[in-house]
Amino acid sequence: MAAENGKKHVTFRFHGPDAEKAFLAGDFNDWNAGTRALKRYEDGTRKTTISLMPGVYEYKFVIDGDWRHDPQCAESVENEFGSRPVGFSSVSLRGTVIPNPSPK
Repeated sequence: MAAENGKKHVTFRFHGPDAEKAFLAGDFNDWNAGTRALKRYEDGTRKTTISLMPGVYEYKFVIDGDWRHDPQCAESVENEFGSRPVGFSSVSLRGTVIPNPSPK
């Protein structure tokens, strides 16, 4: 993860071999479900890398129109009804990033 003007590169991964369309939405892009596509790889993994300033961010994947929690994310925040994992995945950029390993 290289620094660029104080920003850190963060790669988001989702394993979805059967998905037609996969996007990343979060508070870093005003929850826009159609602007950050995840690139498809031969093993079924989808990825995108973005640069973010240090902080805590919430996000979800949008897979074929369905909003999904990141199953590989170790951290989440509750939704307004107090439930998890229906809440949001979160990534912390305070010097370290919560790992999001590739599926095996």
